[in-house]
Amino acid sequence: MKTLRGWSIKNNVVVGRHAHARTVNTDAPNQPDLFRLEDYVVSSVLAGTIWLVRRNGFTDSEWLIRGNIRNACVGQSVFQLENMMLDRDGFERDCIEEFKMQVEAEQR
Repeated sequence: MKTLRGWSIKNNVVVGRHAHARTVNTDAPNQPDLFRLEDYVVSSVLAGTIWLVRRNGFTDSEWLIRGNIRNACVGQSVFQLENMMLDRDGFERDCIEEFKMQVEAEQR
């Protein structure tokens, strides 16, 4: 088994990020290997994009981080949330993006 990061390096493919999900173009090489990853699972294929989500749920510490990040995001504008995302990376950035998408959906 492999990780998504290892697969992307081996195949020279850029993996997109969309909050906690990851995306790969459907023209990427060695797509069958995406179904054998240890850390992500293919959740859907739609409009030229392969969507992947984490195979395992959040750990207890990730739930705590997510809660703290969401509390820090409350009351922030979309612009402020985008700026917050610039200062964070990894899981924390994904949490901010998740909150930002929720705010944008509620504004519609």
